[in-house]
Amino acid sequence: ILNEFKANPRNWVDLTPLVDDHSTEYLPWKWELGKAPDGRLIGLPTDVGSLAVCYRKDLFGAAGLPTERDEVSALWPEWSGFHAAGQKYKQATGKNFIDSITAVSNGVLFQQGSDLFYDKENNIIADSSPAVKAAWETATSMADISAKTATWSPEWSGGFKQGTFAATFCPSWMLGIVADNSGEANKGKWDVAAVPGGGGNWGGSWLAVPEQSAHQKEAAKLAEFLTNATSQVEAFKLKGPLPTSLEALQNEAFLSYTNEYFSNAPTGKIFGESVSKIEPVHLGPKHQAVKENALEPALRSFENGQASKDKAWEQFVKDAGVQGAF
Repeated sequence: ILNEFKANPRNWVDLTPLVDDHSTEYLPWKWELGKAPDGRLIGLPTDVGSLAVCYRKDLFGAAGLPTERDEVSALWPEWSGFHAAGQKYKQATGKNFIDSITAVSNGVLFQQGSDLFYDKENNIIADSSPAVKAAWETATSMADISAKTATWSPEWSGGFKQGTFAATFCPSWMLGIVADNSGEANKGKWDVAAVPGGGGNWGGSWLAVPEQSAHQKEAAKLAEFLTNATSQVEAFKLKGPLPTSLEALQNEAFLSYTNEYFSNAPTGKIFGESVSKIEPVHLGPKHQAVKENALEPALRSFENGQASKDKAWEQFVKDAGVQGAF
């Protein structure tokens, strides 16, 4: 979404004269992404969506899989190991392992670094992008272990309580959503393990001030306060958004934090260590539209048996050209 905002940066206040200079206080690539093409600062960094796997310990145990987070992480240093664990789970229980293949696609896509749907000149490269092809091939290979519940759908939200799937990919900010959807009865049944293939980043936000604001200076100061180190640590403890402030990432209250809902997983340590593995990506001006309106519908059409893999890919390439135009 930020990249779409950058297409009309004059709709957003230049924060530079309204806040102190914080340019050295955040993850460098995250700070730079908050700048418009003309160099104006239009967004202050909040969080970053460092990746992990949220999994149900009780369901893993019932399937004969390891339940301790270090042992679970060791199952899947690469994506093939994740698939193998899912197949073992399904064979033992008759149930599906992962919520959807679009979740797999997101996990792989944002591990790749560099260009995704666009090249550096913002030309659509959906049909030739190595990152997109890697996400496509990995995701489609896991249709056999998928519960086919589209992220954010009612079936997906309800699936957390019902045990429809045993694992999902969790950017840091997703922890609160998993807990809310799973409910109090499933507290202590969830845990957090490493994501296959190393780090990755899914999501993250900035705070900006629209030009039409009648109180630009006050709004900028509020954004400055909400993105400082203390505020970022408190937000992480409350709902999981991972700090981008370098001071917050070194804060003892962050590093020592354990999440009671997720079996007291040391989520500060888990997600904090994964920050260094994040590869900055180039999203392009209509990245979100291409992902949500071209890639994910094509993956779902294959997942649900409505199209062959080749036909689904053809549809994605066609739709990406339409959705990505600007």
